[in-house]
Amino acid sequence: MALRDLFDGDKRSKEELRQLLENAEAGRTALLTALGKAKSEKDAAEQAVNEVRHAAEQREAALGKRAAFLDHREERVAKEEEKGRQIAAELETSSQLMTTRATELDRRSEDQQKARLALDERSNQLASQRSQLDVRSHQLSNREH
Repeated sequence: MALRDLFDGDKRSKEELRQLLENAEAGRTALLTALGKAKSEKDAAEQAVNEVRHAAEQREAALGKRAAFLDHREERVAKEEEKGRQIAAELETSSQLMTTRATELDRRSEDQQKARLALDERSNQLASQRSQLDVRSHQLSNREH
């Protein structure tokens, strides 16, 4: 009924109605513009969220690779440390064997030195006996002449 009153000119004229329609259309346009702007902002925000999510996923993947690399590196370091311990143990064993061998060689050297001294002494005794025999032989030979 309010529209009929408007058309009939009871309360408002056609000009006022046209003005109201223009204002309504301008309001509608402003609302559509604001809605479009809000949609664009929403799309930009969603894009930013997706970019951040993608960057976070890439970072997580990179961290996973780095963690795997570090784990592998720790395993290699542990293996190298174990090899080092084994080598150190082998060196210790070798050192002990070399010390034992050196001690044995020193003992043999001393034994050989003692044997040489004994041989030298025996050789001197034999030389002395030979000298004595030579003297006696010479004396006997002189008696015979």
